[in-house]
Amino acid sequence: LYRQIFSPVRWFQSVLYMVEHGVDTFVEIGPKNILSKLIQQTVPYVRVFNVEKVEDVERVLKAI
Repeated sequence: LYRQIFSPVRWFQSVLYMVEHGVDTFVEIGPKNILSKLIQQTVPYVRVFNVEKVEDVERVLKAI
């Protein structure tokens, strides 16, 4: 976390790197879907799921 404060976070490049290496599904676990939205904006052709509560886990597992 300390380095992130003083160094740039290369979100766009990181997501593209993962997609270029075969990642086609992203799962965000947390109370908001901010990162999921960023992924969808960056690469709209991948699958993105958000797990906010326990009930979402089963839904996501069925979809994957």
